[in-house]
Amino acid sequence: VGFDMLETARQYDSVINTALFGALAEAGVLPFGREAFEQTIREGGIAVDSNLLTFAASYELARQQRGGVQYAQPAPAPGFQLPEATTAAGQALVSRVARFPAATREMIYLGVRKLVDYQDSRYAELYLRRLQALAAFERGDEALLTLEVARYLGLWMAFEDLPRVAQIKISPERLARFREEVRAEENQQVGMVEFLHPRVEEFCGLMPAGLGRFALQSRPLRGLLGLLAKPRKLRTN
Repeated sequence: VGFDMLETARQYDSVINTALFGALAEAGVLPFGREAFEQTIREGGIAVDSNLLTFAASYELARQQRGGVQYAQPAPAPGFQLPEATTAAGQALVSRVARFPAATREMIYLGVRKLVDYQDSRYAELYLRRLQALAAFERGDEALLTLEVARYLGLWMAFEDLPRVAQIKISPERLARFREEVRAEENQQVGMVEFLHPRVEEFCGLMPAGLGRFALQSRPLRGLLGLLAKPRKLRTN
């Protein structure tokens, strides 16, 4: 069974899980009838009408496909192309990424973009200098070592401490993505619940280096900070 289940769900203002549920029911791989699946949706009590419509549409599309298997021939994926930069600093970074082996450019570009957002273009240049020192010793077009180091070095250099996590959580891009996911209207107010579980080490990471090291080595201070290191729910709108 194969059809555009996401589009089917969107037609009825539902989610893809319900479309998958309908296809699963029609496939007959489970010892339950259609009524049992529909009753499960009703008992769930969430968007029952739209979910039942999506279920029925998906069930019918799956039924129409009975009698044969359709094999899709996906088009070959195009190779990665470095985007055009819009600033002088961006052009300098992109031109440096282009000097690396083709197999590594996409990963390195993603690392550069992440580090520019994390700090600035100079920090991304440091990332490239470190990679270039490694790539100079590697032979072969695949450059497997450079590729893996590019992946993990980008993550290590953009360590997500408490200030960084807070920055990500309030970023306009994240808020816009959340509003799109919940299908909020333009002027509709939405609520979010942030699940937080800070550790003692993360509290100490906010302190000056000397004080943070002292707190980590002090059992009384660790115990005091441990009172704050509990799961929390922060409700915002």
